[in-house]
Amino acid sequence: MEERIPLLSIIVPAYNAEAYIEECLDSLLHQTLHDIEVIVVDDGSTDATLAILQQYAANDNRLYIIHTNNSGPSKARLAALQQAKAQLIGFVDADDKIAPDMYRRLTQAMEQQQADMAICTFYKWYSNTCRPYRYTFSDTLINHDELMRYILHNTIQSYLCNKVFRKELIWQDNATTRFYEDNAQFYMYADKCRQAVVIHQPLYYYRQRQSSTTKKSDNVQALSYYYESEKQKYRYYLSHKLTTLSDPHLLQQALRTAKRIARGSSPRSRKLALLRTMKADINALPYIDTSTLKAKSRLRLFLWTHTPNLFITAEKLLHQPFQFYKDCICKMFP
Repeated sequence: MEERIPLLSIIVPAYNAEAYIEECLDSLLHQTLHDIEVIVVDDGSTDATLAILQQYAANDNRLYIIHTNNSGPSKARLAALQQAKAQLIGFVDADDKIAPDMYRRLTQAMEQQQADMAICTFYKWYSNTCRPYRYTFSDTLINHDELMRYILHNTIQSYLCNKVFRKELIWQDNATTRFYEDNAQFYMYADKCRQAVVIHQPLYYYRQRQSSTTKKSDNVQALSYYYESEKQKYRYYLSHKLTTLSDPHLLQQALRTAKRIARGSSPRSRKLALLRTMKADINALPYIDTSTLKAKSRLRLFLWTHTPNLFITAEKLLHQPFQFYKDCICKMFP
């Protein structure tokens, strides 16, 4: 008997997801697109995740389970990709869920437009409410150059989960960071994309958990990983001539990250170490364009790159008015 080739393979890394995995699987297995396979990677769970997966697999032959040993989401996805049968690939996180018609709409849009990628918007899903996120552009079909520009400036976020890809775009896993794996991979996938189709409707529910490592704004280690992934992205764009040194992206991202570091509750010594490392990166740029920064941001940048200690003190006071920063400069240079 000939092996069934589904239209779409959906990959779900799962680690200790017993509290969420049933809601996630229900949303996948009740899609209006039936021609799918769901590959769940149990990444060494120590709770009831595996038992739940086995129960679902016994009742639906479209669900497959792969076992890995605490390898992290990036390697879990790679393990699943190696077994995925379909030529279209989707990703879902085990604590999220999707709208019933998400994959039917995304795959149909790809077919109609002969696109290599389909994107929808998403909900930020809190415990008692959902807030839709909408893109600032209205185009439904974007070419390679537009896509890469939107990704560089985070107009289109680097999430993998609200998208469908042609498999050849993502066969090679290039993640180099423990956290923010999406940020370290997506732009490389997109660079192979001729055009992408966009559905301007939220179809993915992205659960907002305060316990998540990437949500801890005072986690210096996580913020350092994020900054490194942004730096890698900027270097990739430069080396592939997708942007120029005059683009302020890295400066803007570094300043946002520096602000979050300064406002967190980690020890001051750890904050200073990372702020000084980032400061050296910024100072090493051959060209810094501050014209796109607001006046308050330019003063923040000055404090950070000249006196990181004072920058931390200023940011810890939170939401200071513009006059506060002017007074700081006046005290430094009477």
